[in-house]
Amino acid sequence: SLRYEGGELVEALTRGDGETGELVTENARTIADIPLVLPLDAPRSLTVRGEAFLSRRRWEELNHQRDARREPRFANPRNAASGTLKLLDSREVAARGLSFLPWQALWQGDEASDHARSMTQLETWGFGTMPAHASGDLGTMLDFIATQAEARLRLPFDTDGVVLKVLDFGVQKQLGATDR
Repeated sequence: SLRYEGGELVEALTRGDGETGELVTENARTIADIPLVLPLDAPRSLTVRGEAFLSRRRWEELNHQRDARREPRFANPRNAASGTLKLLDSREVAARGLSFLPWQALWQGDEASDHARSMTQLETWGFGTMPAHASGDLGTMLDFIATQAEARLRLPFDTDGVVLKVLDFGVQKQLGATDR
């Protein structure tokens, strides 16, 4: 979770145990995909939630380097990324080459009316976005899910599957949220 005040990144927290995260601001500042300063049209107060990750290619490179130094290999990219964010030396974090993709933006005032618009807005402020997305009726979504079963294997990072989001923020609030 990235918190911006006055257009500047002031805090980055891990998800932690779901209730208490770890402060990783200095390490987040080393991730090239995380803007340190937002454009003037960004809200004064903004929270961006997303995923810090290692690409499969970068994970393989790091494991080759670890092999050469006779160090234990990273088990998988997700665990390596999580552990990297918690390192004490931000120079080591920078050297590992994490990436970041947002999946939620929260701000007050002139906020977007739906999720798709908020993701588009984040892109204009310098954040990356997921390469594939769709919206429409149930048939359209089922077709999208079917195509992504294979397409997600070509992404440079691992995914657990397709995430379906209700675009309208008002409907999201009515439905509520869980930790799953």
